Formats: sequence, structure tokens, C-alpha cells
Amino acid sequence: MLLSFFSIFNHQLLDATTNDSKESGKTVDKLLGGLLTEEFDEDSCLSRYQSSLYRKPSPYKPSQHLVSKLRSYEMLHKRCGPGTDAYKRATEKVGHDDDENYASKSVGECRYIVWVAVYGLGNRILTLASLFLYALLTENHSC
Repeated sequence: MLLSFFSIFNHQLLDATTNDSKESGKTVDKLLGGLLTEEFDEDSCLSRYQSSLYRKPSPYKPSQHLVSKLRSYEMLHKRCGPGTDAYKRATEKVGHDDDENYASKSVGECRYIVWVAVYGLGNRILTLASLFLYALLTENHSC
């Protein structure tokens, strides 16, 4: 029942945005000016594409520098993210007491930042957003 309700709600949301865009003469930019990549499978993460439909479109276009940084971060994530050999080797190193400075060691081209959740939703959101921004600017991979 819940799944069918979600499916109905989902189609109504998409129909509403499509109808609104047809009436106003504007097309819906699913990629948000390049912030989202065309290579990503839309069905695997619906919220990635639909979350922007709940807000008015931004009148500002993202800078090419930001878009290129996001694409390079996505490539880094494919090489160094969960499920890769580099990630497996790095997680094996973390937590061994024989090397005091294990956090600063890198595995090939992959460098990792370890995030530890703290109490409180606000603290988690703030630290996670800060971690992502730091990783993006320093070309590290957050885990």
C-alpha cells in the first residue's frame, strides 16, 4: 500500500512540474545547470532529481569551476569510494595501533578523511557539510 501511494505521489509531482513548465513555456532543467551529471542513473536515486522540484528554480547559474570540481570529485569517488580496492586497503589500515600517524597515510592517489558522528542532528549536519566542503576543496575522499 505504501509503495503504491509513493508511486502515485511520485507521478503527481512529476506531472505537476511538467504541466507547470508547459504552461509557463519553460523547461525543467533536471541537471540543474550542470550540477548533476548525465551519467548518473536517475532510477537509482530519485530524490537526487526530484528534490529540486520542491523549490523555485534558482535564477543563478553554477560556475564552471564548481561544476568541474564536482565532476573531478565524482571521478575520485569512483576510484576511491566504497567497493574499490583502494577503499578496502585504507579501511584495513585504519585502527591499527602500530602506526600512530595512520590518518595521514594515503593509499596511492586516494586520501581519506574519517568523520566521526557526534550527538545531535544539528551537529551531524554541520560537521558532515563541513567535511564535504573540505574534501571537495582539498581533493580528499570523505568516508
